[in-house]
Amino acid sequence: MCPSEVKEQLSLKTKRFELYAPSKKELKKAKEELEYAVKKFKFYLGEYPPKIVTILFNNSEEMKGYDFNRFTKRKLQVLNFFIPNALRAADMEISRKIPAWKKKPDKKNRHPLSHEAGHMFLRAYCNNNFAKLSRRKQRQSRSISKLLLPAWFNEAVATLCEFPSLQKERYAVMKKYMKEIIPLRKFFTLVHPAAKIMKKKRKPKIIHSNKTSTFFVLDKAFNTLISVFYAQALTFTHFLAEKEGPKFIGKMAKEFLKGKNINEILRQAESVSSNFSKLEATWLKWLGSRLTNVE
Repeated sequence: MCPSEVKEQLSLKTKRFELYAPSKKELKKAKEELEYAVKKFKFYLGEYPPKIVTILFNNSEEMKGYDFNRFTKRKLQVLNFFIPNALRAADMEISRKIPAWKKKPDKKNRHPLSHEAGHMFLRAYCNNNFAKLSRRKQRQSRSISKLLLPAWFNEAVATLCEFPSLQKERYAVMKKYMKEIIPLRKFFTLVHPAAKIMKKKRKPKIIHSNKTSTFFVLDKAFNTLISVFYAQALTFTHFLAEKEGPKFIGKMAKEFLKGKNINEILRQAESVSSNFSKLEATWLKWLGSRLTNVE
């Protein structure tokens, strides 16, 4: 992609983000999602997230040769986002081999821009709030947020930034898979389920892979675990926010960055127990009341 092609992208610059998209339609839609993510991040974390850059691509080919240096040299976190259902023809041909996709595009985008923006806002937030982290450790980790924050909390913040319609689906997942709920003692230290696909013992069948994309098939039980993990992160954090106040989520983030563990953080709570068994019982009772009218 040459410089002239980069300039053809539409752009929008605000105090909280810079947005680049291939069309007015995508620019408008992305703007709404990013603004919503900023609003929710501020509500729960207690402060606005640092500025990030979001670039929308139709396919992996558009991403090749893109000049990201103009953003990274300004020390801005960059979120590359592929527009849902805009895969190039070759990728669509490959995707037909995946049963879950079939021939119709997935209209329920379970990884919307607001979710991914939540991750990127959190990454920028952590980097800004933990400047004392040594360069050596910083190089060893993809981001400070992944180094110091547990996997469930990373997904919690991202799901908190989602539109209510998707959050409602996550509550429906909890209702459907109540028997699959992960005990909190295990949940708090669980490695992100998606990361396990790279381990040899759970390595999926890869049907296509190149430098920019990989397609693989996961078994039903593993897909259920991932769905429950995301849904549990959201519902448990909603529970904490209701009991302790939304700003408690921001307090948790700062305490994690200080090196505190979940036990130490929960001892600072005023309305919930730091005892995992009691905490889980209270959360499940709360969750049950919230799932009554969920379809």
